[in-house]
Amino acid sequence: MRAFRCYRWVHRNPDGSYRSENGGVTWRLGEWVKHDGPLELCHSGLHGCRDAFDALDYSGYGDVFMVAEYRGKTSRRRPGGDTKFCVGEMRLLWEVPEGVIRRAALGFAEHVYLLWEKEYPDDSRVRASLDATRAYLDDPTPENEAKMHEAAGAAGAAWAAWVAEAVWAAGAARVAEKKWQRDHLKQLIEEATQP
Repeated sequence: MRAFRCYRWVHRNPDGSYRSENGGVTWRLGEWVKHDGPLELCHSGLHGCRDAFDALDYSGYGDVFMVAEYRGKTSRRRPGGDTKFCVGEMRLLWEVPEGVIRRAALGFAEHVYLLWEKEYPDDSRVRASLDATRAYLDDPTPENEAKMHEAAGAAGAAWAAWVAEAVWAAGAARVAEKKWQRDHLKQLIEEATQP
């Protein structure tokens, strides 16, 4: 039976295994987990997303982002609706390093920063925050972490309000930006996690 790539969140157990937020499922890398019973999204089955970007919406269901694969019958709520699915068989392949998610978020912010800069050319707070974040990701020392938090605090409210209002308000630009973000995250994951 053919297997397909997917993404999901799990929690890490002290013994090195993983567990699902719901359902009491214990996972070990590379081992197939089977769900016997009905497949009902949000109620029963093994859940995941076909796209890594969509899986970011479910980060509350774990602290470890995983590349996985599934096979067999799937169940989805409705076409074009919820981005997750559930299946009867899935296995975890490898962890996506935490730094990949952080670098993706930084890339998302830097990609729209040019729009901010055009509107607010004299406000250097956001650029300083992006630079401090990149410095921390490149060299995660306590000093760089403190600088990153300080810069983020200075830029945070203004940047967040602007992004929410300006970038996501434009329909066609929003679609193009989301596609770029999907592709960027996929590339970072592929670069960092190829076994």
